[in-house]
Amino acid sequence: MKCYYFLLTICLIFCQKLIAQISIRDSCATLGYLHFGVGIGNPAGNWSKKYGLLPQVDLELGLKTKKNWTFTSTFGFIYSDKVKIRSQLFQDIDTFDGLLIDTNGELVFPDVTAQGWAGALRIGKTFSNLLWNDPNPNSGLFLEIGYKCIRHKLNIQVPLTLLIMRNNYLKGYDRLTFSQGVDFLLGYRFFNNKRYLNFIAFIEWNLLFSKNLRGYNYDLRSYDNTTMLDILSSIKIMWCLPLYQRAPEKFYYF
Repeated sequence: MKCYYFLLTICLIFCQKLIAQISIRDSCATLGYLHFGVGIGNPAGNWSKKYGLLPQVDLELGLKTKKNWTFTSTFGFIYSDKVKIRSQLFQDIDTFDGLLIDTNGELVFPDVTAQGWAGALRIGKTFSNLLWNDPNPNSGLFLEIGYKCIRHKLNIQVPLTLLIMRNNYLKGYDRLTFSQGVDFLLGYRFFNNKRYLNFIAFIEWNLLFSKNLRGYNYDLRSYDNTTMLDILSSIKIMWCLPLYQRAPEKFYYF
């Protein structure tokens, strides 16, 4: 119980500091932030053989200190309808034009997309007034580095009448993969003095090591236990909600 009360006290002190009245116009402040945004990724390495461009949606929660150090955790989704290996997936069971035949004798064209989720933990530093005069000490160019993981697979949509591609048999084609590695960001952080508009824009590079979680690919009729190198370069822009209580800008004299 003593440990519980100690942790509760620390949390209350931390929250009190976050909601303290501050003015980001004049000083570098400790504040929390919530980011929400979108981006587009260009895969390289092994990924470039499977996927085209990868649109992304991300949600981030973090803390910026008075020394402009940042600590960020992220969660997001990736998606692509540009699956380059779609034609080879069903080459042993499809017709000459890539169609499958269901139990009713009708031709079916499976819809194949790439989907997955991503998470990251990063530490970074914001450099205010490095190349030009920023609007306040909390804005400026920033660098961040950390760990990132992505769990992704091929989402294959088929009708119920295509029994050959149902249940566990479908897993032999979906290429479920876990990728993990280094996350590196270079961008710009902007906090508006009046809190009207805040954003970050950045370029992100991921150097990832990927492993097939299924192990066996039905279309290739072989086991896949190798670790592959994947690279993902992305451009993102995110809206920022700063978590602090703004100090009053008007003074009254009596």
